[in-house]
Amino acid sequence: MTPSEIIIADTQDVDPNEVLQGIAQAVKANKAIVFHEGNSVLVAFKLDNQAVELHLFTKDSPIKLSKAILEFVKKLQNASIKTVYGTEPPTQILQLLKNLGIEVQESDNPKFMWMSQI
Repeated sequence: MTPSEIIIADTQDVDPNEVLQGIAQAVKANKAIVFHEGNSVLVAFKLDNQAVELHLFTKDSPIKLSKAILEFVKKLQNASIKTVYGTEPPTQILQLLKNLGIEVQESDNPKFMWMSQI
């Protein structure tokens, strides 16, 4: 699947075209980075030079998603990202992160529900 197909397939409760347009505008303005692995897409919206807000779109199985997340972490680290934030409530994805050895904690920023130092 292409990144657009993954985002459209995984988007719920909002117009997927609006989501795609928002991501495209953020990337064009250098405010977001998009990573693609398998049938997963990670959108990282820049908060500052070393922190990003993450949004994951996936159609991967849990095993393939685990591999994709490990690759995403490497790519984030290569981009000099130190802190990642999420707005989604704790879910199976957060448990998966913990299982991969990525410590997830309560956010130090009230705009977000969780954070992790990578």
